[in-house]
Amino acid sequence: MREEFWTLTPPALRAEVQEVLVTVGGADPLGLTPRIISTLDQVPGEFTVSVIVGPFFENEAEIEGSARTSQRRVGLVRSPQSVASRFLWSDLAISAAGQTLYELACAGCPTVALAAASNQVQQLQMLGEAGVVVSLGPAESDDLMSRLSSACAALIEDPAARARMRRAGRGL
Repeated sequence: MREEFWTLTPPALRAEVQEVLVTVGGADPLGLTPRIISTLDQVPGEFTVSVIVGPFFENEAEIEGSARTSQRRVGLVRSPQSVASRFLWSDLAISAAGQTLYELACAGCPTVALAAASNQVQQLQMLGEAGVVVSLGPAESDDLMSRLSSACAALIEDPAARARMRRAGRGL
């Protein structure tokens, strides 16, 4: 884990989800980010969306288009030097299943995760079984966005589930 995560103390968990964070890594070869932004329009609740756009994204124009047409306020954060404070203040994250999952867990951020690469599948399964994340499985699944919408809606409606995920992640 990066040093900025070593001594984090998460703020109190809010009962209402106000901020959803989207991060799929340094690149988005599967084009997930624009689809996730659009899918979040279908999720009930009053929340804003922050999207981390990594340094190797090749679909920024598509992401910007999805953000512009979204029914929600969507902020794009391009290649930030530090992400710890964003993780701390997000009420829910949607993330690829790389190293970032450990940092989100350390920050106490409940996370819906997907395997964007084959080397993420086993880690995602383990963290899902441990209650640290809600696992959506491999990103290539035909019904991924439907399951993403359902998982986010369920967590938004259930602060106790988010609190359990936070405890499991911080315990890890």
